[in-house]
Amino acid sequence: MCHTCFLRDRAEFGAAEITPAVVEAARLAKEANPYGPLYLVVEQHSVEDASIAYCASRVGERWTEADRACLAAFQTLTEYERSHALASRDGYVDAAGAVMPDVLVGITMTAGELAAVGKVAAPGVAIGPDGEIVLALPAGEA
Repeated sequence: MCHTCFLRDRAEFGAAEITPAVVEAARLAKEANPYGPLYLVVEQHSVEDASIAYCASRVGERWTEADRACLAAFQTLTEYERSHALASRDGYVDAAGAVMPDVLVGITMTAGELAAVGKVAAPGVAIGPDGEIVLALPAGEA
């Protein structure tokens, strides 16, 4: 899930409390095989109960201990807690649950495009409409 989609979902459904269980699930999501039986959850951010059940049913896959621990942790969480666990893993929220700014690096923008993004904070840096930080590089350096 991208940062903007996470913010949209959080605005619509609310924030989950960052409990020790959410923090542990975030840690385990980092250790799980992103292309293994939990791909749908840890890479595609499909945190619905049906997605968790589907992943758990994939008995023919090669499960690691990290995959099993991640699945067990995610099975105990609500959908919102799962979403926030992945957001924490991806750096979208901090340990207290505060939203972190989205940082885009390596994009090329003209001075006009940079000005259109939002208020210029420093040469080559702008604050976007949702508070994201946008870095501008000279053309050809992206």
